[in-house]
Order: sequence, then structure tokens, then C-alpha cells
Amino acid sequence: MLHEWTINLINLPIQYALLMASFYYLVNERPSWKRVLFSSLVIFLPSVFLYQMIFWSGILYLLVGMTIFFLWGNPKTKCLFYWGIVIIVAIISDHLATIIIFNLSFKDELFQFFLRTVVFICIHIFIIYLLSLLIKKIYFKLPKKEIWLINVAIVCTIGVFYFNIFRVFKYSKIEVLRFNTILLTVYFILLIVLIGIIISIYLKKYELTVKEKELSNFSVYIQSLEQVNKDMQKFRHDYLNILLSLKGYIADKDWEGLETYFEQGILKFEQKTLESNKILAHLNNIQNLALKGLIFNKVSSAIEQNLKVSLEVPNPLKLEEDLIDLTRILGILLDNAIENCVEDRQEFIQLAVIEQKDSTLFVIRNKMNKKVIDINKLFWEGYTTKEQGHGLGLSTVKKIVDSSSDMLLNISVEDNWFNVELLILRQQKTSSFKGRR
Repeated sequence: MLHEWTINLINLPIQYALLMASFYYLVNERPSWKRVLFSSLVIFLPSVFLYQMIFWSGILYLLVGMTIFFLWGNPKTKCLFYWGIVIIVAIISDHLATIIIFNLSFKDELFQFFLRTVVFICIHIFIIYLLSLLIKKIYFKLPKKEIWLINVAIVCTIGVFYFNIFRVFKYSKIEVLRFNTILLTVYFILLIVLIGIIISIYLKKYELTVKEKELSNFSVYIQSLEQVNKDMQKFRHDYLNILLSLKGYIADKDWEGLETYFEQGILKFEQKTLESNKILAHLNNIQNLALKGLIFNKVSSAIEQNLKVSLEVPNPLKLEEDLIDLTRILGILLDNAIENCVEDRQEFIQLAVIEQKDSTLFVIRNKMNKKVIDINKLFWEGYTTKEQGHGLGLSTVKKIVDSSSDMLLNISVEDNWFNVELLILRQQKTSSFKGRR
């Protein structure tokens, strides 16, 4: 008969490694060897010792210790959510594996133990993989308020799970284990349903907010068209007076006065009208009204702040009608470009939309002061290079791109230009688009 200490010596490291790997898989990160070594020495080994002495104290130490460990260096809401999911899945997988192996009635205890471990690992990995597909699609869209609400539900679930486990731990009958497994599974399903309801309610509110924003952008676009039309009518009305004024300067051969009059009296007041006309001409190749309204709104805002904007849309775009994620990304990227220019007292922003055979490429560039920027850190939640705390939206951009099968993002800094390239594919992601994401 296998000694309990021997079983724990084999089983506990496997479960610990599986929990660690599952967490970092869900958060899409690779831990450093220093962090792994630290958690093993400070958290895992003491928890094993406590587990041998007092069963529940080892589990409690491991859960609390790993929670603090993951909170260190990770966003709190993100850490609690993923770590809580990993714990719940591990508990259910362990119970299911035990019941499956018990029903097979193997006589060889050693073979039964190793087979149970393999089944536990397979069930755990399978559930984690399925949940990761779902989480990547919806989690990034949730604000912190909803995420904290879900985290509270997860923590309560873990509390109920372990209370029930400790309550029936002294019983060894398989009927008790089956009942406990059914109870935990039903509770977990109810948790998933609750999370689904929270997400569904928020997504409906989110889509409504996006539609309102698109309508607002389009309204601004229409108002700008009307204003440009009025300005052109006014310009035509004043055209004769302008010519007569120019004729007077020319007749007197007052070239210096003519230059001053042209720059301050004509060009200064008509420059924004000319810029708006130029923007509208390029936007003719964008059929989607929401996207057209967004770009016009952002570019007009930049011009109002005396920035020089270059816009190029040489060919008609072939984009799908539902562009909620795309407009959200472009809004963040254009806002960041404008705010960077204003803060660095730079003037130039370049925006190009290039239609390709199987994709559409958005290029956004802004001039910046000479500074050292860690591209990888730009995507960290809460990280910013701006004095006023702007630019926090890049973590959101990365989450949207990572969750999409038809978006690729590349960011670089070259010759004091901050460059962003967003590629929209009309097929699944491939490795043809190179760059750091």
C-alpha cells in the first residue's frame, strides 16, 4: 500500500506546476526563472510541510501565498480573476478524476494513482483551454466594476468549495465524494451562468454606447460638411473683394504688404477651410459612415489644436460593416497621437489607410521628442510615458487585437517618429506581417 507521504511527494509538485502553468497560460505571460524559484522556495515548500502537519493549513498557505505572489507584478483584477478560475477548475478536475478512476476498479494501487493523476491533468488542461477561448473573446471588454463583481463571485465560490471539502473530508465513502462533486459542478455551472448574465448585460450597454458614439461622430461629420459648404459660399461671396484688395497691392507694387495681407488676411482665415476640404476629399474612399465620422472628428480635433495632419486614403476600402472594435482601436491610437504631439509640442501627424489585396493597413505616425521608450511596456495595463497619465488605452488595444483572428499590430519608434501599423486581414492571422506586438 502506497504511503500517504509518498503520494503527496509525487502529487503536490505536479498540481503546483499545473496551477502555475495554467495561470500564466491564461494571462499569456512567461514567468522568469527567478519568480518560479522564489515561489517554489517561499510558498510551495512551506505549504507542503504544513500540508503534512495540518491538512487545511497547507492549502490555506498555498492559496493565500500564491494570490499575493501573483498580485505582485500583475494587475489586481486580472490576477484575481484568472487565479480564481484556475483554483475552481483544479478542484472540479480533481473530484472528477477521482470518481472516474474509482469506477474503473483497478486493483493495482500504484497504477490507479498514476492513472488518476494523468486523468486529472487531462481534464484540467481541457477545461482551462475551453475557458481560455471564451475569456479572450469577452474579458477584455469588461470594465473594472464588472470584473470586480465577477471576482467577488469567484472568491465566494472558492470559499464554498473548500468549506464543503473540509466538511466531508473525514468521510471516505464514494457516495459522499459523488454528491460533493455534483454539488461543486452545479455550483460552478451557476457561477458561469451568473458571469454570463453580467457579461451579457454589459455587452448590450457597451454596444449601445458604441452606436451612440458612432452616431455622434457621424453627426459631427455632417455638421462639418454643412460648415464647409457655408465657408465656401462665404469665400465665393468675398472672392471679388479679395481680388480688388490684391489688385491694390499689386498696383502700388507693395509686395511686402501683399505678402502680409495674404498670409494674415486670407490664408490664416481660410486655412482650416482648405484643410477640411482636403480631409473630406480623402474620406470619399471610406464608405462606412461610422469610420468616416470617427476619422474626420479626430483629424478635425487635431487641426483645431494647430497640428499639421497628413491624411491619405488612395483607394476605396473593402471593410466589413461591423467595425466596433476597429473604431475603438483607431479612436485610442489617434487620441494618443494627438496628445503626444500636444505634450511634446510637436506638430506633425500622418494617417494613411492603404487597401491591399487581402488586407487593409492603417498607419498612424506622430512626431515626438527624443526619448527612450520600452515598446513592450507600452502594452502593460497602467503603464504610460505621458506626464498627465494619458496613453493608458494601449493595453486595451492589445487585448482587442489578441482576441481577434483578423488583426495584427506593430509599434516602432524611428527617427523621433512614433509609428503604429494596424493590419486588418480578410483571412485568418498568418506570420507574414512582421513586427513587435
